[in-house]
Amino acid sequence: MPKLYFYDTGLLCWLLGIRTEEHLLPHPLRGHIFENMVVSELLKSCMNQGERSNLFYWRDQSGNEVDVIVEMGTKLKTNRN
Repeated sequence: MPKLYFYDTGLLCWLLGIRTEEHLLPHPLRGHIFENMVVSELLKSCMNQGERSNLFYWRDQSGNEVDVIVEMGTKLKTNRN
């Protein structure tokens, strides 16, 4: 199943009822919100340079995952959980 990301993490926080930093710090989705922000900024960077998205996500049947895989020519750089 594909992951969904919001381009606007401010809107995401608003929809989750997070209004202040004090609401965010203990929130159980804080890590997911941060991941969303990083992925959206990487995607915006690609688009602003006129490039197509070179970002991928991978998860195996056991639930192991790589949050971001960046294709760079013939090499892949990963950020593992």
